[in-house]
Amino acid sequence: MSQVPKNEASGSLHIRSYRPSDQVALAKIFREGIYGASGSPGMNALRNQWTWKTSLFAYTLGALGAALLFNRPMKLAGFCLIVSSFTWMVYHRITLPWSFQGYANEALEKDLKNDILLRHYRLKPVPNSQDYRPAGLPLFLVATVEGELVGFVGFDVGDRTQLDESEDYPSSVEPRSGEIRHMSVSGRFRRRGIARALVEAVIEHAESHRDELDYILLSTTEYQPAAIKLYERMGFTLDKAVPFGSLQLEVYFFRYMLETNS
Repeated sequence: MSQVPKNEASGSLHIRSYRPSDQVALAKIFREGIYGASGSPGMNALRNQWTWKTSLFAYTLGALGAALLFNRPMKLAGFCLIVSSFTWMVYHRITLPWSFQGYANEALEKDLKNDILLRHYRLKPVPNSQDYRPAGLPLFLVATVEGELVGFVGFDVGDRTQLDESEDYPSSVEPRSGEIRHMSVSGRFRRRGIARALVEAVIEHAESHRDELDYILLSTTEYQPAAIKLYERMGFTLDKAVPFGSLQLEVYFFRYMLETNS
């Protein structure tokens, strides 16, 4: 991949295809990006949990229980309501991070494991080199700064529901479209234009295959406001928002229309 200038004086940003030697750094950044770093969806969910509708309901039960403590016949019921409200809050406060950690671990095992990633994104070794290159429309890119892996993104192409059973996971990618997947940037290197550079590289790749592609799709959550702003600035438009009940969030689906060949 081409060298991309970085808007910081401390080094240069380089974007290239994924290599198997990137696996350890990729896993660390991915986990950090899901639930470890400030601004990650996991951390944002913890912060927003206090205003969930179910949390507000728990507060109401607790307040009702406190009021009942002053009514001797209802004192036991009030105590039970307070305990139930407190238990609910503590339980969800503890288990919420586990949900994000479980997602990260599952993705690393099923989507981002070396052999699966190389096969699914059709990355082939370059002879007499440690580099890999895409062998078709799918793409998996990493960003490095002075040799350190600082971000990555996948670009999945085609309707995987029609692929053979050897594929490891399904997808709802539309025909003549590609899907941006698993984009993540190290917390230490955010706000340096790395995410934008990765998305621009994907768009450039997709536009070079305009005869086969019409759209780029992606999904993100309400707990990733910085990502949403980036996608909107880059021309992605919101298709729909779908509730995801278990984590009380909405998943946003975006679409980018590729330029028409003249």
